[in-house]
Amino acid sequence: MYIFRAALLIHVIIKVLTKAELKFFKSVNKAKN
Repeated sequence: MYIFRAALLIHVIIKVLTKAELKFFKSVNKAKN
């Protein structure tokens, strides 16, 4: 059960990080143009 919770937490963290990265790359592209 504990392993499942840890895996779920990691999954959520990865989702948040990818969203933040997409926002960051979009802002960088806007700055370049």
